[in-house]
Amino acid sequence: MVCIMCMVGNDYQRILDGVEYWGREEKIENLYLLYDNKPDKYGFVSQANVKELVRAFSPRYRKPNTIECNPQDFSNVFCILYPILCREVEQLRRQVIIDATSTTK
Repeated sequence: MVCIMCMVGNDYQRILDGVEYWGREEKIENLYLLYDNKPDKYGFVSQANVKELVRAFSPRYRKPNTIECNPQDFSNVFCILYPILCREVEQLRRQVIIDATSTTK
């Protein structure tokens, strides 16, 4: 059983491919989509992509957890990732895979 955390940026297809790959290898128990909430061109693309990803993943992986963040602010990202990692690893005893291949620049 694994949990997957994806940083949603410009490349929609990479996230689809990555989750589909791990879904064939492992039972995905939880899926988190962290998206850029900034009001700039990168944020707008990330926000549009997260909506499409929720539609794509919902039938197979329940409704993914969507979480807004500022990927250019290390403290913000850390404060979001750390509690999720603690919960998934320490409390729920799941392996966590973090996919940052589509992260906003």
